[in-house]
Amino acid sequence: MNDRAAALPGAEWVLRAMYGVATSMGRRIPLPIERELMLALDRLLLRSSIDVDALELASARELRDAIADPDRRALVVRCAILVPYVSVEVDQTKVASLDGLALQLGIAPGLLRDLHAHR
Repeated sequence: MNDRAAALPGAEWVLRAMYGVATSMGRRIPLPIERELMLALDRLLLRSSIDVDALELASARELRDAIADPDRRALVVRCAILVPYVSVEVDQTKVASLDGLALQLGIAPGLLRDLHAHR
């Protein structure tokens, strides 16, 4: 059985959103643990064949235009919200990148409440 056959639709957008948060929208290099998080999420949930080392930055607008379904948008933000937590030190520029992403995707602020509590 091919584990990659059941790839989650939109997996690339999830990973690109996570990459955007990890890089603070292109201003930083992702930490090794953030890369490992993306690899693990892809392997265990997304099941894509995407090379996370070759990801391109996606703007919040690109993500909004590519993902119309509100539930899928929420999934993108839920996955991306893991990035600031994984290094155990919540980086404010990563939180700001995630805030911008959630705002552009029309995600309710309540989804980010716990993250903001760690500021």
